[in-house]
Amino acid sequence: MRDMNRAGAAGRPFLFGFDFELTHAFFIPDPLHQTEVRFNFF
Repeated sequence: MRDMNRAGAAGRPFLFGFDFELTHAFFIPDPLHQTEVRFNFF
């Protein structure tokens, strides 16, 4: 949560999400320049 607040306050893009059970979350700063999660927007 702290990372999301900092990125948002600084105007930096980020990606976050949760698993189906809502027990685990992930935070990826600067999602367009990462290689850990693959995604495609149409």
